[in-house]
Amino acid sequence: MNLASYYKLEPLKINDVVLLYTLRRTKEAEIIDGIRDLESIMPDEANDVVIIEGSNEKYINGRFNLDFQFSRPLNVISIGVPQVANGDQVQITRIDVNMSDVIGGVLIKRDLPFIVFFTHDGTKIISMSDINPPIPEKKDSVKRARKKKKRSKKRAKKSNSKSKSKSKSSGKS
Repeated sequence: MNLASYYKLEPLKINDVVLLYTLRRTKEAEIIDGIRDLESIMPDEANDVVIIEGSNEKYINGRFNLDFQFSRPLNVISIGVPQVANGDQVQITRIDVNMSDVIGGVLIKRDLPFIVFFTHDGTKIISMSDINPPIPEKKDSVKRARKKKKRSKKRAKKSNSKSKSKSKSSGKS
């Protein structure tokens, strides 16, 4: 038996740093076991996210545009925002949140090097390189003039017949 839970996203702005999205359950439905492609089930028009739970698998599908997304809903206790960085030491300001079912968010303050989420499952660090992956610089390849390959010409096959040798007896008269 597979269970589909449908959710609406509810935004919550936290100190002009991040906009977190929590899940509010709207309905649940049982999915027929005959459906094999559970990944393709999308939420209906009234909902934003659907979480499908199977026997050994769990899928999160939805229509949302977030800077970062967690693999499953988390209970976030607080958020750590870096304030001062001196060499190897970073001073972090901790903002208490106490929110359940957080699925992801959008950064409002874009100049942060990273943001730390303290959850019931441990600490999650989201860096700016996770949000905006660096684009590798492409080196301009030097275009070389292509040389035309010489094609071998097809030649007629020479016969392998051996030249007739004159025998000594036939030359006598």
